[in-house]
Amino acid sequence: MALMEINPRYVRQEDPSLRASWFRDTRSGGGGELMLWVNMGDQLRAFQLSCENSVSNREYLAHWKSGQRIKLGTVDSGEADPGTFKMSPTISFKREPFPEELGVVLTYFQNNASVVKEKYRRVILNLLDRS
Repeated sequence: MALMEINPRYVRQEDPSLRASWFRDTRSGGGGELMLWVNMGDQLRAFQLSCENSVSNREYLAHWKSGQRIKLGTVDSGEADPGTFKMSPTISFKREPFPEELGVVLTYFQNNASVVKEKYRRVILNLLDRS
């Protein structure tokens, strides 16, 4: 299942100068989410893309804000052994993205982001490709 856009009325708008959009792919063992923040001039100012890799059973996160370099990390869901309490998820960003992790995120985005506006897709693909 590809990313699907969540109805904008259900997306919290925290910054009045930006419009947040949320896309979600809910399949188990390989899903993902994308958040976009766009300014009033329709320019992409930030994004956050997460995806699960069903082979490695890991979740990856790419985060970018305008004027900064893209950051790639892994998400620890906080899931514990049965019978113990779940901890809060944590994100660990790498100094330099590993090519195989970047490849997972890039491939996921290429295969699942057809619903995302073309101009935003181009910016995200360009940023991921240059990392």
